[in-house]
Amino acid sequence: NLFELPGGNVGAAASFQYGSEAWSAPENPLVSQGYYYGITGSGGGGTRSFGAVGAELRAPLLKWLTVDVSGRYDRYKNGNGGGTSQRGTYRVGVEVRPISTLLLRGSLATAFRAPDMAYVFGGQSSSHPEQLTDYYRCDLYGGPLGSCPYFANQTLLSISQGNPGLSPIKAKSLTYGLVWSPARNFTFKADYYRISIRDEVELSSEDTELRQEAACRTGELDPNSPTCVAVLQLVERAPFGSPLNGAVTKIFGEPFNVASETVSGITASIDYSHDFGKYGNLALNLAYNDTLKHTFQSAAGDPVTSTLNQPQLPPSELSFKSIATATATWDIGKWSVTLHETRYGSTPNYAAWFDGIGGPVDPYFGAPAGRIRPWIVYNGSVTYNVNKDMQLSLEGMKISVQKIM
Repeated sequence: NLFELPGGNVGAAASFQYGSEAWSAPENPLVSQGYYYGITGSGGGGTRSFGAVGAELRAPLLKWLTVDVSGRYDRYKNGNGGGTSQRGTYRVGVEVRPISTLLLRGSLATAFRAPDMAYVFGGQSSSHPEQLTDYYRCDLYGGPLGSCPYFANQTLLSISQGNPGLSPIKAKSLTYGLVWSPARNFTFKADYYRISIRDEVELSSEDTELRQEAACRTGELDPNSPTCVAVLQLVERAPFGSPLNGAVTKIFGEPFNVASETVSGITASIDYSHDFGKYGNLALNLAYNDTLKHTFQSAAGDPVTSTLNQPQLPPSELSFKSIATATATWDIGKWSVTLHETRYGSTPNYAAWFDGIGGPVDPYFGAPAGRIRPWIVYNGSVTYNVNKDMQLSLEGMKISVQKIM
């Protein structure tokens, strides 16, 4: 406590941090070079030193108004010529309580984090992924993807390694909302959030690289875009007209910084409980998240795509528009019964990832490209508490996937 304001005591805290760390994963070099078919591995090693200073001030300016301000400065240095980076971050939070049962809150914050050491210092590793698709040769072949002779039957040599040139991850977030508690056994919360991330570290999959390479070669993506310039160097092909006739001979990969990713949405929840005396206690929880926006830009200069609305993105980019949960727990004596439901919002079906919604019916998938109705998972459990050190439980689950819309 520093001093007193009309709303209460002003509190402050400060921190200082310094340290170093090392990462080492030795490996047989013949394994990483793909000398042994079907045997893979990864290795590498490096060091990093880091330091940070930070401070926080919490000031209750009035009985109904509190402000929390914090700041931090980080610096790290990678060994082995990995580079140095530093950045300051901050957070400002405000709480307003106009009446005793209602809290209005909001915050604005930035973040900074060094990439994982394995992403920076990882040595060369190899693998032989199977059941891949050569999308470019399928485009040249023509017809539905499922009838292409190069669909889901390719086994390739994939070589990956760490990236010492990775930039640190930066983020900025904005949140505001309310908490309403008219009674001790009832609480309602609702918040809006918006998170923007720059230089997020991603690992590109072989399937993603093959998709992007095909799109670049066919002109679906601009061949001069940063993504195409990079991916056309990562996928190595035999010359067309040679015995392998343009087949992929090798794929290279490394961690990379994503230009930008933005997510915004609304969350809400209700918690309620009631004591029925000798008949036990009932606790209910309802929660809901609606993603309003989720955009992704792989590299600066590339188009900004929506993971909610563009199903041609790789399935790894799948986003549920909404997720809702409901939980009910009844406790009576040594018994406890819980029922839980999770509802995932509508998503594109598997065929839509390849042919696009509204595209031709591909006999391989057996269904037209479209959307799948909400996916619902039910869980239930019954627990008997024998004593404080032992309990017996019975659990069950049911998954319900509705018909294509």
